[in-house]
Amino acid sequence: MTGWSELRDNGLDTELDRAADAIGGAREVALACHVNPDGDALGSMLALHHVLRAAGIRSVASFSEPFVTGPHYRLLPGLDLLTRPSDFPAEPEVMVAFDVSSLQRLGDLAGSAKAAGELVIIDHHLSNDAFGSINIIEPDAAASAVPVRRLIGRLGLPLNRDAAVCLYAALICDTGRFQYSTTTPAVFELARELVAFDVPVAELSRTLFEEHRFAYLRLLSEVLGRAELYSADRFVWTVVTQDDLQRHDVSLEEVEGLIDVVRGTQEAEVACVLKEAPDGTWRVSLRSLGEIDVRRVAESEGAAGTATPPGSRRTIRSTWSSPASGHSSDLRGRGAAVTSDGLVVVDKPAGMTSHDVVARLRRAYGQRRVGHAGTLDPDATGVLLVGLGRLTRLLRYLQDTTKTYRGVVVFGIATDTLDASGAVLEQHPMPLTEEQVRGATRRFVGSIHQVPRWSRRSRSVAAVCTR
Repeated sequence: MTGWSELRDNGLDTELDRAADAIGGAREVALACHVNPDGDALGSMLALHHVLRAAGIRSVASFSEPFVTGPHYRLLPGLDLLTRPSDFPAEPEVMVAFDVSSLQRLGDLAGSAKAAGELVIIDHHLSNDAFGSINIIEPDAAASAVPVRRLIGRLGLPLNRDAAVCLYAALICDTGRFQYSTTTPAVFELARELVAFDVPVAELSRTLFEEHRFAYLRLLSEVLGRAELYSADRFVWTVVTQDDLQRHDVSLEEVEGLIDVVRGTQEAEVACVLKEAPDGTWRVSLRSLGEIDVRRVAESEGAAGTATPPGSRRTIRSTWSSPASGHSSDLRGRGAAVTSDGLVVVDKPAGMTSHDVVARLRRAYGQRRVGHAGTLDPDATGVLLVGLGRLTRLLRYLQDTTKTYRGVVVFGIATDTLDASGAVLEQHPMPLTEEQVRGATRRFVGSIHQVPRWSRRSRSVAAVCTR
């Protein structure tokens, strides 16, 4: 039997030697993991941080904004030793990146990675770009914690309890408490070594997987209530919006394990959870319990893919380049490279109607079922959320979420179209106080019935306005 400490890949063996030489000769080592770190990324980084500090080797550890960790990681020793990303070295002598499959996954710290004298990548994703100067990539490993333990051994540094706790947490997070098919005899051998350091196994298991605030349970009941099952496709999915999180006072980090609840659906082989981030982007978690390889879906969408189904995340967004900028004016949606079911976030320029955007997306994706979550006037610019295919069903949950509109009002000007697009007919100075403006706007709050001036028919149009 091949144990965790034995290597069959001479290339990996060489990279471990190179990494050990670089770290051992550095005056300071900068450690970083991917944005929104999970247990494997956070635990692996903190483990090496503890070992280096105990050996008298200066090190800093951080990750990109949002610089927060989920409450379920509170038992990982060393969270108080983390450095804010704003204080991370801009040009580190040696930088080690954990569980990072591409440079973009470092977020705010990508610049430091580019400027590093030596960049060491430690990862277990098949999709890794090998973008470091030293790449310790082990696709067969159950977690990034496995090559981290190898590196610690190659450095000739002893494990300590804090490092062992962090590595054990990383291992159980990415094996689902030893449930996934990556759980080999070598994984149990590593776990045996770590537990010998008096790791609080029961307490870690409870805080990482079983303990939740009552507010989370209330949110869970609501989110599961809107879950949809496609029995013919053996697919189940649900969505968590920012409105859900704010109403229940639950953080995005707290719903990280929601996918493991949804994947318990007996009739489904693939489970999916969409989670809206504060910046309006979407994180997508996938799990497969059968022969469907969700890793291939994740990789085709540019996300990290592991050898078996511990899961994947995908931020889906689309960008628009205005013809006036001198760049391409095609809509490019990265969320539908494989299938035409997805969400596209469009930054709509002025001059296009929402219908124009939908028409362009229909052509770009070859999908007839395209809809948006709210109309923007042609002169308006900003975010237009568009659903493709089956995900058009998601839009009804997004239409009622809070929307913010910003505009500029110029007083004293009359146009022939009654809006800013028309020719100016009159212009007079109008000195107004703030109180006068606020007083006038109070008439537009509540239920309003009006007859449009441009209509020849006396049709009553009802509108409800709120502050």
